[in-house]
Amino acid sequence: MSKTCTIIIVVNFFILGGAAVFIAWLADRIKFPQFDIDQAALNSFNFTNDNIFSVNFIFIIRSHNIDSKYTIFYDHIAVSVYHENYSLAYETLGHFAENDRRDDIVFTSHPTAKNVLIKDDHVAENIRNESKLRHVDFEVMIRVFVRFEKKGWNRKQYLLKSMCSPVVIDLHTGKSIKRTDCYLDNYTIEK
Repeated sequence: MSKTCTIIIVVNFFILGGAAVFIAWLADRIKFPQFDIDQAALNSFNFTNDNIFSVNFIFIIRSHNIDSKYTIFYDHIAVSVYHENYSLAYETLGHFAENDRRDDIVFTSHPTAKNVLIKDDHVAENIRNESKLRHVDFEVMIRVFVRFEKKGWNRKQYLLKSMCSPVVIDLHTGKSIKRTDCYLDNYTIEK
């Protein structure tokens, strides 16, 4: 066998092997769930002249499993509320549920801000101005530990961080003006 034939065979082997690895990676690539806030509401909204903020939030959050290959297990869910990146409220839901392939799950979160002092004058002024206009914009961060499982085979656990913004709540009605889509801010592999 000539040198040229040997080189062609080796090159083809590497090309076919690389293509096989790439196809296997594409076939097994995990698609993370998508989140959105179907509805947001608040009650007991109070913002004092000395920048003390209190409110009870209610968020109805939908998770959509777009990966037909895996069942998703939600081991821990945390919902945080911000205004211009200033932390206002937080709630941990703990272990929640499993999301079968292509299904949606809906969960409700009730973060509460109780006598939170807004130290940033710019943020306080913006909350005050938005309150006068009778609608306030918030950002909601959803952090969730998820495990992907396929017929009893556990995959790595991921920490997903999804940002939902803006969540606009009308102070007249105490409800959100529209549904808010969330985007995957980042993720890390935990195990």
